[in-house]
Amino acid sequence: MLDWIKYAGAIVIGAILYAIGYEVTKAIIDRIRAKNITVRKKEKIDLSGTWYGVWQTTVEGKENINTEVLQIKQKGDKIDIENIGKSPENKLGGYLWRAKCKLYDNEHVLGSYLPREPNVISKGTIYFSLNRVGNFMVGKWVGCNYDYEFTWGYGVIAKDKDFALKEMQKLLKIKTGLSNKKEED
Repeated sequence: MLDWIKYAGAIVIGAILYAIGYEVTKAIIDRIRAKNITVRKKEKIDLSGTWYGVWQTTVEGKENINTEVLQIKQKGDKIDIENIGKSPENKLGGYLWRAKCKLYDNEHVLGSYLPREPNVISKGTIYFSLNRVGNFMVGKWVGCNYDYEFTWGYGVIAKDKDFALKEMQKLLKIKTGLSNKKEED
């Protein structure tokens, strides 16, 4: 009797999965697997060390891709990020900054950034999604910069600078993240 119930249950589950389609079924299974991996991994990932940041921004109204060497320090779920120097691609708008962030679920980094030098008004918030291995993250920054009081752009932080640049190119092909044009009535 028990074998018959298991068999019937498997048929019902199979029929439901067939009805909702292959892609949805695959997405559900992938999500379940991802959750199991996350549940098994109790310790926080440690992001401390030298990283490379690539940022989509503007200078004098034109899109610019900045690169920076970053130092990340982590204690528990608290993360401090600082750039080591100003971006060489943005001499006019580049500045030294510090971000105070928090790591959520070993995959989301949220925080805010402020300048570390006087007379710089740039500041804002950042959100990054960390890949499963923990060697890069992609996201967005929102705030003010040299040109605009309110703007945003993509960001990539990775252990390897060339990899970060390639990931930024992928993001830029998807859709431009900057939206600074004034709406016309």
